[in-house]
Amino acid sequence: MNSDSTRLVGPFLLAVVIFSGCIPQPIAHKKVKRPLPDPDVVSTRLGFTSTTAPGSLRDDQVKPVTLIVPSFEERSEQEVAAEALSQIGPSALPELRRALQSRDPRIRREAAGVLVRMGPEGKDAVPDLIRLLDDEDEAIRKLAARALGRIGPEAAAAVPALMRTLLEPQATPSRK
Repeated sequence: MNSDSTRLVGPFLLAVVIFSGCIPQPIAHKKVKRPLPDPDVVSTRLGFTSTTAPGSLRDDQVKPVTLIVPSFEERSEQEVAAEALSQIGPSALPELRRALQSRDPRIRREAAGVLVRMGPEGKDAVPDLIRLLDDEDEAIRKLAARALGRIGPEAAAAVPALMRTLLEPQATPSRK
């Protein structure tokens, strides 16, 4: 072999080795582990899964679900009825719309709460909910706005009234 061919074989073999994958390539993205937060503070931002959480959490950090979500026995008849009405959906709307127009603020509040739970199926009540944005009861105004948001794009007619509510400097005790 002459010296010219030796000079060509070296780079050629190096190129073959590199392109065949024999030499490890540098890793472009490396996962960086973040330090765990204070173990005394447990939040949903920790990113635990059902398999990692049991070994990572102490018993005093975990609350039974019954403390967070009331059991069926702990819920009032009104709460169960509201849930049922929201699940019945559009068939319940005529009665709910009448309730939204009641003189009793408690009845208006309950009906608006059902519509929050009902979501998009409550779209026929949009005009009544828009009127409730001017109710004298702040809780009713908030529930009406929330129900309109849950209804979604079908509640587009509420945009001007919601913008007015958004831009008002402060809610007045009586808005009628």
